[in-house]
Amino acid sequence: MASFFNLPSELISEIGMGLITNDPNETARNISSFSQTNHKNNQAVHFGTVGRFFTGLREASVLTAQLDDAISIHMQPAQLDGQVLGAAGLLLNYLHPTRRTELVEYAHALTDSYDDSYHKGWMIAGLGAGLEYLEPQQRVALVNDARAITFPDDKARAITGLAAGLEHLEPQQRTDLVNAARSLTQPYNKASVIGGLAAGLEYLTPQQRTDLVNAARALIIEKARAIAGLGAGLEHLEPQQRIDLVNDARALTDLYEKTKAIAGLGAGLKHLEPQQRTDLFNDTHTLPDSYPKAVAIAGLGQGLEHLEPQQRIDLVNDARALTSEKARAIAGLGAGLAHLTSQQRTDLVNDARALTDPYNKAMAIAGLGAGLEHLEPQQRTDLVNDARALTDPYHKTMAIEGLGAGLAHLTSQQRTDLVNDACALTDPEYKATAIAGLGVGHKNMWVELLKFRPIEQYRAARLSPANDSSARDDSIAHGQRERSRSRSLGRD
Repeated sequence: MASFFNLPSELISEIGMGLITNDPNETARNISSFSQTNHKNNQAVHFGTVGRFFTGLREASVLTAQLDDAISIHMQPAQLDGQVLGAAGLLLNYLHPTRRTELVEYAHALTDSYDDSYHKGWMIAGLGAGLEYLEPQQRVALVNDARAITFPDDKARAITGLAAGLEHLEPQQRTDLVNAARSLTQPYNKASVIGGLAAGLEYLTPQQRTDLVNAARALIIEKARAIAGLGAGLEHLEPQQRIDLVNDARALTDLYEKTKAIAGLGAGLKHLEPQQRTDLFNDTHTLPDSYPKAVAIAGLGQGLEHLEPQQRIDLVNDARALTSEKARAIAGLGAGLAHLTSQQRTDLVNDARALTDPYNKAMAIAGLGAGLEHLEPQQRTDLVNDARALTDPYHKTMAIEGLGAGLAHLTSQQRTDLVNDACALTDPEYKATAIAGLGVGHKNMWVELLKFRPIEQYRAARLSPANDSSARDDSIAHGQRERSRSRSLGRD
């Protein structure tokens, strides 16, 4: 401890920034311990660059505690709900390691009975979102528990959730999950798991990727669902596989199924050829005013950046021209707000707020949550207020879930209000849904906080000639030497 006394202020700040790791709970403990070494270090932690970071971290920790309290109630046998408990997976980065262990052990202890299996599947699925923050043996336990579930629906749900963390599993564990997925026989379950694994295709072997694509294309029932899911992983497929999936999607004869597949492929527009993107756009643009058209527009909204400027204009106009399904289309375009003009964003926000049916209004608000960063502060405020004014718990849940994605771009009070509203929901399914949505944004808050961390940039700024005291001292010394030398030369 003595070595931390009487340090230069700039060094204290650099030490503080160096205590930041990828684990926010560990970071909080590091900074807290450092602040207790002496008064000067405590002041540094609460002011300046480290102080701004720590203030954000403290707020996130307070929100975590409130959400976790609401979740913990459902560990009691009388109120057991695996879906709510699984929502804790998105909070694992902020939770203490002891709490993480408690959640994993609780999931492990659930039996394979019909009732427990349902809760176990939901809980493991949710914890998959936080695999990065679990110990290796805990990840092994969750994978093994998922594979051991007897009931197919529950097993599929657990595997799909764990697929979100493939990056943090060992190769054998990934293989085990892929094999478990391929062993499922019910088309809906198989298609759902293929879609879940798509997010981690990068971490699978080429043969495993091929097997998943072939399994998706071989489906008759739920083929569209499987193709849609693979859209998120197009980057890691071979060109011919991408061609096959696009062609299969466009060849589907059921319009509802076809647009479901097109919507999913929207997540991977960047990795398609220009003509393929144009084909998917044209298939959407030429549809009549209908539910399928809204679904396709919503899906292509994920890839707005990779459409031509006129196609983006047409897609927005198509969405705004819809009658009964306008809300669904607007919701999907929320993911692409960054690639629209300010006027287009304003039009979509105004259209969403003008909807009179509360279900549709909630849906539109929820979708726009994905693009809150690109809205004006007043527009964000209006959407939050409209969401909180919804009276039906189901509608409010939808809106909170969607707005949760943009939690980092709301004010502290707005974040608190949404968390309070979510925790106040009495229906476990609604509560789980709202908390999970907030959890996504809660995780994003950490990403935003880490923007304070660029230690190399911090050092570069501190050591630049404009800011570095040692550089300034050297410059002054050099000037003094030059002036002294001039005087000497003058005497000569």
